Amino acid sequence: MKGARAMAQGRKKRWCMVLAAVSAAVTVMLWQPVVSGGDRAEKVRVVRVETGRVAQVLAVTGRVGYEEEYGVLMPQSGVVEQVCVSAGDRVAKGQLLLRMDGTKQESGLSKLLKSGGEDASVLASEMELLMDTLSVRAPGDGVVQRVEVTRHAGALAGTPVMIISGGRQEIRCPVAMADVSGLAVGMAATVFRAGEEICRAQVVSIGPAVIQETTGQTVSEVTLVPDRELSLPMGAAVDAEIALALAENVPVLPVEAITEKDTVWWVSEGRAYETPTEVLLADELLAWVDLPEGITVAVGNGDLHDGCRIREVD
Repeated sequence: MKGARAMAQGRKKRWCMVLAAVSAAVTVMLWQPVVSGGDRAEKVRVVRVETGRVAQVLAVTGRVGYEEEYGVLMPQSGVVEQVCVSAGDRVAKGQLLLRMDGTKQESGLSKLLKSGGEDASVLASEMELLMDTLSVRAPGDGVVQRVEVTRHAGALAGTPVMIISGGRQEIRCPVAMADVSGLAVGMAATVFRAGEEICRAQVVSIGPAVIQETTGQTVSEVTLVPDRELSLPMGAAVDAEIALALAENVPVLPVEAITEKDTVWWVSEGRAYETPTEVLLADELLAWVDLPEGITVAVGNGDLHDGCRIREVD
């Protein structure tokens, strides 16, 4: 009996040792990920708060024009005898632009003069009047933008033969009425051609609502004046961004550095801490924030938690 009891006690002792070993192994297995995971360095991209410019803009398209535009028409049907100007020439009001061929008219008056059927002074007056009707003159001061006829070409009465511009250069942009309410005279704009900035401009007028003939859309013509003369032909298409709200020389961060909770992950001594911030103004790329210039924040990692270690990556 004593021997059997001793053997039973020995087996019980060995089972207790096995259970203790298994329990310790499970404890180690459960504890190990927590310890190693909690101290793992998260890979993040970091940026600094820097001074920059933030603008909320309205993107529009427009065409180059002028404050005054004159369409010069053919006074009567006939043949162009002489074109006196070229595109780009500056002209004064009354300056001769072109002259029509008056050979037939002159021949008829000459025959009357030779026949003695008319007073010479009357015929001279009629000749002067004839030459005047055959001459096309500038309706005002300006620059010749386009010449639509050539010498010896025929043209019908009322045909446009030239376009002359006067006054300041403008960019006219049709803007949908839904967007007009946010605009105001004096707003700044940036003008682009083929994706490249070509000048700055300013809103000088916002026209009444009109219906576009081509689209049937109700729009307002918004006029911009560039800060310098553009070397583009009248009617050239350009793009513009009108600044609805603008802040310059303010602390900015990339918008992706701001979380949905309006916080940032402030980085200090290799660790990240969630810090609240106020976004004062934002555009597609940058946000104006109430943070001191020079501090570093982590960007775009959803695995961060307060106080976690980080490792910077490019």
